[in-house]
Amino acid sequence: MRRILLVVMLAVVASIGGCGTGEPSLSPGDLFGEYARTTDVRHDRFPDGGGSSADRLANFASMGTPDQVAGALMRTFDCGDDSCEPSGSVDRAAADFAGADSPILGRSLLVKHRDGSLELVTVYVVQKPDGSARLIDGNGGTYTDLEDFRSHNDVLEHDDTVLTLRNVTSVPGEGALVVVSGHTARVWPWWLAGALAALVIAGAVILTIRRYRAARHPDPLLIPLEFKDRDDD
Repeated sequence: MRRILLVVMLAVVASIGGCGTGEPSLSPGDLFGEYARTTDVRHDRFPDGGGSSADRLANFASMGTPDQVAGALMRTFDCGDDSCEPSGSVDRAAADFAGADSPILGRSLLVKHRDGSLELVTVYVVQKPDGSARLIDGNGGTYTDLEDFRSHNDVLEHDDTVLTLRNVTSVPGEGALVVVSGHTARVWPWWLAGALAALVIAGAVILTIRRYRAARHPDPLLIPLEFKDRDDD
């Protein structure tokens, strides 16, 4: 019984501990370095034309310093080609916020997925004349800032690692580069975790008491019958 109780308690602790808010340990420079070296980036805006990693690095070097190239990658861009085609949901979200004639700008999020693959995910920025702005994802979800996006989007997961601007709605782009998870982790309220642990402990105690009582006062119907040997008659 003690083993069962120990296993149950460890499972509870593991489940509660697994719902934490751990964030990626990569630095912006580390993740951008992976992007600069990788020749297989989905939806890349700076394709290498099938060259080697060395060719790709040389091409980026010709464009400027790492900071300049990262800045070019993170800045907003006009949606005037095939790499930036807002869906109807995006158009409607932009019109609802800023009006039907407001320009929609693209912005790339550098995403490292759980399997290690890299992808540039396009999101959109729309501004009002007063300078207020919103971030819009590919499904038309609208967000006030990076934390709002991470808390409520349904396009990225917690185990996605994202390089972007902290001020993700800025135009064309300002502020520090940050590496964050694609979605905030679900954090259990302390009272819910405590209640679950209490229920598990209470259930284990009740089970222990019932087994103890059953051992002291066995059910007569479950006691095996004793037959006398017929030769003793």
